[in-house]
Amino acid sequence: MKGKISERIQLRPASRSHAESQQTAIPEKLTKLAKREADVYRVAFYKEKELTDRALKLAEVGKPKSNWELQGVLGLAVFVLGFLAGK
Repeated sequence: MKGKISERIQLRPASRSHAESQQTAIPEKLTKLAKREADVYRVAFYKEKELTDRALKLAEVGKPKSNWELQGVLGLAVFVLGFLAGK
């Protein structure tokens, strides 16, 4: 019986140090998790930015350009022809 009591007494300080190590381990794990989450968001933001830049570039290339000068000349030609045909 005496041996069991002494084992219990010795286990208590050991269990306290284990609890203390767990208390310090939890914030360390949370910090590591927060750093990993920040890295994931940073990489995702970079990839999203690249994708957005590519999409904007493709939209600019694929967009038809306005030939307002050509449209103006053709409109004037149609007007003149319509005026001459009306005479």
